[in-house]
Amino acid sequence: GVAFRTGELSSAMPVLNSKTAVSEAQSEAHARTLKELLRRPADRDCADCGQRNPTWASASLGCFICLSCSGVHRSLGVHISQVRSCTLDTWLPRQVDLCRAVGNEHAKRYWEARLPAGFRRPATGGPEQAAFIRDKYVERKFAVSGMDPPCIDNFETHPFAQPLGSQRSGAPIGAGESDRQTDEPLPTCASQATGIQPTASLQHASCARARARTRPATEDLLTGFGELLLCG
Repeated sequence: GVAFRTGELSSAMPVLNSKTAVSEAQSEAHARTLKELLRRPADRDCADCGQRNPTWASASLGCFICLSCSGVHRSLGVHISQVRSCTLDTWLPRQVDLCRAVGNEHAKRYWEARLPAGFRRPATGGPEQAAFIRDKYVERKFAVSGMDPPCIDNFETHPFAQPLGSQRSGAPIGAGESDRQTDEPLPTCASQATGIQPTASLQHASCARARARTRPATEDLLTGFGELLLCG
């Protein structure tokens, strides 16, 4: 293997993760994936103001936003939100995977968990809009308490992100994923993170159905065998 001296590893990592390492074919695949993600019901509206058809995203938070909100996100600093155009910029594979796993649905469940009932989102372009976005992401006034947010470093195991499995960047959206309705019941955090409960219940139901199908045939065979013994 390659041995790194002290200090060399950190200087090598940006090269491996830089946009220059993304091929043209990868970039085209990312663009197709982002286009498909923007057709998911929750991603058809800006995650912050609700404006229709967002074409920008926070590649570090995993949510899709409109042009106006993207300007506010830029003002927060890249340590809070890294803004990318879904149609113009080059994306890294992990950034696409983050938006795929989190998206507006899961992002809002985390960042707006304590939003007051009946809250009215500020008008786009006004000072209230910037204040709301800052309160939401910098001050974390409405976020889930006692839990780090889903981000580029933890989304693969975070309870507020759906497991990707084989659905990595460049792969097509799974059947029905882009058309799933937002009012569909979401898994609990525990089952979502492990997947044990749904799998176990499905296996139990399948076994029960199999037993129900095979029981009559087994009983018929035993009855016939008994009749042959009596006749003999």
